[in-house]
Amino acid sequence: TPILLFSQPGVLLDPPQYSAPNLLQNSTLYQAYVNCPINPIPFAFSTSGSFDLLSMSLIDPPSNFASTGLSTPAGVKLSTPALYPKAAITDNGFDISNVQSYWSYTALSWTPPMDVAGRRFVVCVQATDRLGASAVRCVELSVARCVYCTLAGDTLRSVAAAYHSNWLQVWSTNQGRWSELEDTELASAGLARWSNTKNPNVLPPGVLLR
Repeated sequence: TPILLFSQPGVLLDPPQYSAPNLLQNSTLYQAYVNCPINPIPFAFSTSGSFDLLSMSLIDPPSNFASTGLSTPAGVKLSTPALYPKAAITDNGFDISNVQSYWSYTALSWTPPMDVAGRRFVVCVQATDRLGASAVRCVELSVARCVYCTLAGDTLRSVAAAYHSNWLQVWSTNQGRWSELEDTELASAGLARWSNTKNPNVLPPGVLLR
């Protein structure tokens, strides 16, 4: 059901505003990991009383972010914009039989490369209607330091070499349990740490090492 796309924290603006809000106060921070694609981040803008699809695009961070020094990372992409009915919530669930407004929706995707580990970025999306009125929403992306998402063909030796270490140190570091907070962050990102450490020769793709 389209409305479920917005059941998790996203960036919502209802209705599109003519005056910019405090973007720093309204931004959302997402955790990212080297080599692992982030979960698509939704940007949804209300198109009240209109079936028109808003134009949505990436823009440079507004002046609100100038003092933070945050920039937009290379390689971020937006999905093709889509229009979804804004369903009414009833006792029986969601009702789209009498839709009066719609969501213009896009999703942000990005895979952080090795050279951005430990850095923070900001990504801003602008939605513009056919009359030229626009609204902006921004999210912040924080790339974890010293956490590596494995690729197909990786070995402990190759990962250790990338960090100027040795395979035994990487293996021993990943023997212990991660903190509850770290496990919660990984679960929210749809990721898991390397847990089958008994055989250091088997390193599946898509798991996290530290």
